[in-house]
Amino acid sequence: MNSSLALFSFLPVLGFLLLGARGNARQALWGALALGAFEAGYSLAVAGLDYLTLVPFGILVIFIIISLRTDDDFFFKIHGAVANIALALAMLVAWHFFHKAMMLDAAVKYVGLDKLSAMNPEIGQAQWAEFFRLLSLQLPIWLLLHAVLTIHAAAHWSRWAWGMVYVPGLFAALFLAMLAPLVTALGP
Repeated sequence: MNSSLALFSFLPVLGFLLLGARGNARQALWGALALGAFEAGYSLAVAGLDYLTLVPFGILVIFIIISLRTDDDFFFKIHGAVANIALALAMLVAWHFFHKAMMLDAAVKYVGLDKLSAMNPEIGQAQWAEFFRLLSLQLPIWLLLHAVLTIHAAAHWSRWAWGMVYVPGLFAALFLAMLAPLVTALGP
């Protein structure tokens, strides 16, 4: 599985928060860029060339450059929200216009439904496929809500409060996005 899917650009955020607490914002931004490059490099080495790694890393680089040029860390703070908005819009366009379930495609590519079924013998491949299909419809809504909260926190709250919205908030959004598909596809 692509490691960037598990990290969600958390290393740059964690580096930014820790370095920002000990140094200035510029050092924190450079540290975030270095950790983002490490995270993207590792992901590309493990999974190969992949848009799920390249697009968020590109957004991270652009927003760090803007933050460095303007001496305003707000732009770095919203990079994750912008990446989530882009992903949510791509998922919605894929679902409504191309009848594609991006989460199902990602699950097949990175893990494989056969491997998921082997790890969980009580759940068949058809149930996994239905779960990821439904998740492809639910996740964009939660990503958009998380993006709005992240942007609000970036504009009005401290770095650490923003970090709490961004990191644990994304886990909460993912959990909430999975509830309905889990009950529907994998329920009794």
